Amino acid sequence: MTLAQAILESGWGQSRLAVIDRNYFGIKCSPTGDYGPYATGCHRHPTTECDSRRCRRTTALFRAYRSPVDSFKDHGRFLASSARYRAAFAHTADPDRFARKIAKAGYATDPGYPAKLIKLMRTYDLYRYDR
Repeated sequence: MTLAQAILESGWGQSRLAVIDRNYFGIKCSPTGDYGPYATGCHRHPTTECDSRRCRRTTALFRAYRSPVDSFKDHGRFLASSARYRAAFAHTADPDRFARKIAKAGYATDPGYPAKLIKLMRTYDLYRYDR
């Protein structure tokens, strides 16, 4: 599931966020500007945010990293340390369900997010990395 998220969030590593700030997961800075132990700061980037009525283009502060490795480390820490994703960790043996749970908890605003992750996992047999 982690690889599917990196592919989707970074456009196969080609997004502006991934290229400039090595952020492969679209992790934002907190409203207080906190960026955790792995990031080096926050930078503003364009993004699309969806609510129950529509999706719109805007900008947001995203974490910047020294390396892709730091982005991957922070992603794991970000999910594991947040109470809002706790329910997902009951389903670590079921990547599809884990994807649905983190989406439901608010990881992404795109209503199609879990379906996109699952499609990537199936298309590229990313499940093999969980075995």
